[in-house]
Amino acid sequence: MLKLLRNFRANKAQKEYKGKLKYLFTASNGEMFYTFPSDLAQPLNRFAKVQYLLERLNSGLSGEELEKITTIMKAAIHGGLKDPKNSAQIAACVSLIEMRKGDVIHKDILLNIAAMLIIGEKEDSMIISDDYHQHKLDIFSKEIETTSPHSFFLRTSLHPLLGLTRISEQELQMLWEENLNKQKQLKQMLDNWMLMFE
Repeated sequence: MLKLLRNFRANKAQKEYKGKLKYLFTASNGEMFYTFPSDLAQPLNRFAKVQYLLERLNSGLSGEELEKITTIMKAAIHGGLKDPKNSAQIAACVSLIEMRKGDVIHKDILLNIAAMLIIGEKEDSMIISDDYHQHKLDIFSKEIETTSPHSFFLRTSLHPLLGLTRISEQELQMLWEENLNKQKQLKQMLDNWMLMFE
């Protein structure tokens, strides 16, 4: 009975969203993308994921980056805090977390937020498919490469990301590239630290 009720609600919600999405843009591959109009609430699963990603953006670290940092810290604790090398490792991780808090641009998180709020023409707005989400991330990355981050976010005009369009295109491009370098350096550093505890 409960399953039947859930299916009924899901079908009703799906019908409510179908045809009400607002057209945003057509990607260079010809695929059309839409978003939820302001008078139509997002499905709860998408809303929750966007809130989570906004929190991650505020911390300056993606979930994957934070997971690696906590793994390194746990390994250092497991190795014993009396060892100065392990204590230094934990201090470095804490310092890294504090430094990243000030970063307002994080490519991976921003694109994931966009992918949650933007619905592809072949996508069911009620369902979050990991495969289709990755497909959108790939398309959005290519769109940014062929134009610019500013152009992409201006075209999407997504409420949580509107602040990105209020700074100049040159400034956003500079921050974007700076973040890409920081992400690359962070990944290399964390991978090296992980090797130390294997």
